Amino acid sequence: MAGPNIRITRAVAYAVPYPLFGPPHSHPEDFQVLYVVRGDSGVRIGETEHRARPENLYVVKPGQVHASFDERDAAPALWELKCSIADPTQCPIDPHALPDILDEVREPGLLDAFRRLIDEYSTAGPGWEWLCSHLVDELFFRIHRLAAGCGPEDGTSAAARLNTEAVARAKAHLETHFREELSLGDLAQVAGLSDSHFSALFRELYGRAPIDYLIEVRLDNAARLLLDWQHSVSEVAEMTGFGSVHYFCRQFRRRRGVSPSEYRGG
Repeated sequence: MAGPNIRITRAVAYAVPYPLFGPPHSHPEDFQVLYVVRGDSGVRIGETEHRARPENLYVVKPGQVHASFDERDAAPALWELKCSIADPTQCPIDPHALPDILDEVREPGLLDAFRRLIDEYSTAGPGWEWLCSHLVDELFFRIHRLAAGCGPEDGTSAAARLNTEAVARAKAHLETHFREELSLGDLAQVAGLSDSHFSALFRELYGRAPIDYLIEVRLDNAARLLLDWQHSVSEVAEMTGFGSVHYFCRQFRRRRGVSPSEYRGG
């Protein structure tokens, strides 16, 4: 069975035993993202040393030499992601262009994506690989936006913040009503925006078009149902909002690399 574009090898929240010291090393294929929840430590990325403080976020790219060290008695608590990417061009943004460090990361959407990623990886429920892959896409995209000064606390206008909240409201509606027949116009109406404005803002915020995101949500839920073996393929198609089983099978094969029956059979 074809796998997702992003393969996760570690997603965990943990406290680091003190004293903290890690010799210089690199990961040939893996990206590593670290978020400092509490504590104080040192991180060296390349030739640059950073003092890792709460709310700092670090991105270590494949092949980038890094090390950890500490001379204090405040062992840090961290969130960590380690993953490899088969084809970076399929990501919403170039992950190699992400910054090495971001200070005072408080953006709710970014932190929520990281938390959900850790939860999904730890529980490993049906279809977790696909869902985690999408969450990494979202995490990287939000890191990119925050680094570009597009976060919710960057002094943007009240109107811009209201538009962001409106699009988030429509996204939440999509995620709870995906079984229903939804059009771009329906989602734009929930947001209170024109179709074109809503579509452009959604793509800017989440890295993909609204209907494309809707299809992915439906497919993620369909994948879980397929592995339960309680419903036929046609029933799964109907339960997840696809208009026909033929359209469902075509989208599943195109986006997952196998047919629903092949996915179910492993």
